[in-house]
Amino acid sequence: MYRVSVPLVRFYRDQDEAIRQARRLGATRVFLCVGRGLGSEAENAAEIARLAENVPLYRAAGFEVGVWLSTIGHGGELVGAARERGSRFANIVGLRGKSPSDSFCPLDDGFSGAVCAHLTAVAGTGPDLIMIDDDFRLSNRGDCGCSCEAHLREYGRRVGRPVRREDVIPLAFSGKPNAFRRAWMDLMGDTLRDFARRMRAAVDRADPSIRLGACACMSVWDADGVDSLEIAHILAGRNRPFLRLIGAAYWPTSWGPPCRELPYVAELERMQRFWCRNEEIEIFSEGDVYPRPRHFVPAAYLEAFDTILRADGGLDGILKYGVDYVSSPAYETGYADRARRSEPIYAGIEELFGGKRAAGVSVACEMHKLADRDMTDFGPLRDGYDDGFFQPEQAILAYNTVPIVYGEAAVRAVFGENGKHAPAAELPGGLLLDAAAAVHLAARGLDVGLISAGPLDGPLSG
Repeated sequence: MYRVSVPLVRFYRDQDEAIRQARRLGATRVFLCVGRGLGSEAENAAEIARLAENVPLYRAAGFEVGVWLSTIGHGGELVGAARERGSRFANIVGLRGKSPSDSFCPLDDGFSGAVCAHLTAVAGTGPDLIMIDDDFRLSNRGDCGCSCEAHLREYGRRVGRPVRREDVIPLAFSGKPNAFRRAWMDLMGDTLRDFARRMRAAVDRADPSIRLGACACMSVWDADGVDSLEIAHILAGRNRPFLRLIGAAYWPTSWGPPCRELPYVAELERMQRFWCRNEEIEIFSEGDVYPRPRHFVPAAYLEAFDTILRADGGLDGILKYGVDYVSSPAYETGYADRARRSEPIYAGIEELFGGKRAAGVSVACEMHKLADRDMTDFGPLRDGYDDGFFQPEQAILAYNTVPIVYGEAAVRAVFGENGKHAPAAELPGGLLLDAAAAVHLAARGLDVGLISAGPLDGPLSG
């Protein structure tokens, strides 16, 4: 069953109206949004008290009740009591030295202990599930990973020699795959794994039956040394895992290429669904319309995004951000209005697409590529790892309205590093290639008709 969940930030005010709007959006689950416990003692206690009062209220209204909170930090600035408390913790420091004041390293026991203590308190209010936001990552803050002093010490121990921050990129992220890169990615992944285990234990101290899950982010599919599926299983404990995927309805209004086209963003969700295909896990999409209201992100974008993924048939639902975060839930009702108008369309999609198999050009989209990437010709590392999450195959096909599938198909698009990793048994006779993929496939012994390839020096002439 395709399930709609709705996040509520002002859940403790105008509850009757919030409930009404959530129902109009088709929700059977709500997520009550709280902070990560970095306020003053009085502020944290008041927030927990609001949760304890409202969790049973929304459950009595017929919803499954979740709580949603951040942990590591998104890369902004702190204010008030949180800024003072945050000054006691070790900040994330990227490989280029960027260090946002709101983002803290999980290796700091003071920070991770504070988050875990807050999680235990949140779990004590009795929600059915708790979701960790997509700030559960070490990258994607305009920099890569964490090279704080604790991480550099541990990295030096693992590679058998001291390493300065400025030396990590030349050692690990230049040239061919190497032990320095593998050690760095293992360290980043272990940091997130260990923090996830501590958070699961923190929830268990209150109630082991509470489902704990997370929101995926780009780097937590490969570049941060661990993938979101593994994190979801760690967080789940003995319960069924769940994962909100990454790729939002608002991206076309605020992100540049390739995310300026909504069909491409929907394909990112479908790709992650494909990565989860053999897992017993609940997955739902990111129906975010940040920053709201509709003059920023039209309701039509959210409905188009939702209906595309309903037609796909492989997701369990959507997290539909249809209630305003800061105003009364009665202020911006347009998202719910459009959802009500779309109800016959939802039913029609189920009738037309239910139980059927998609047809189109298959996209090669290997999850793990960074560790084995030859970066000899890549040049200096950019703001991010270029972790391969954004697949160029999807862009060229989606931009040209070519139907896309994942897995086996008569024709497959294979670009770049995917040519190195795509399973040979899944490569049919019909291939759409770029030059890099052709080189990789030829090196693997596949006859792709390539005679030679090399850098282009100078402009093409007629």
